[in-house]
Amino acid sequence: MIRISSRILLFTGVLAIAFVLPHVVRAQSADNSALSGPVAYSPAWDLAKEITVHGAVQKIETVNAGGILGTHVRVLTAQGLIDAQLGSGAVASVKTLGLSIGQAVSLTGMMVESNGNEVLLARVLSTSNHIFILRNEHGLPARAIVPRAGPSAAMQKGGL
Repeated sequence: MIRISSRILLFTGVLAIAFVLPHVVRAQSADNSALSGPVAYSPAWDLAKEITVHGAVQKIETVNAGGILGTHVRVLTAQGLIDAQLGSGAVASVKTLGLSIGQAVSLTGMMVESNGNEVLLARVLSTSNHIFILRNEHGLPARAIVPRAGPSAAMQKGGL
């Protein structure tokens, strides 16, 4: 009796997986096609493809729909105007980075195509007095990097 019950249970489980898994995979691929952001455009960051550009900020904008979401700056370089995506959220906000129109910047990152346009996914932003690491060497946004010992660890040790 126990053998029959375990076989029935196993068979039922296999059938459930066979029917449910294709729907889950299809739903996930549909959700991923709607993604717009560095992960959707750069599954593997290639340091050999990184470039560095120097220029002056011409425009600062936040893209909320269509294209790569987040803070973008248009930088006028010797080669022309470049659209650079700095990231999204508070880490890449204009206030946090202290950016302004006309400011001289250097950007290091990797070019990708988005909606037929070239966009620089910036990994490092340098201004006259700051260097901001926006992504790590694998292209992951800085906000995704969790410090090993955050404020809670300092509080446990009697800090802060």
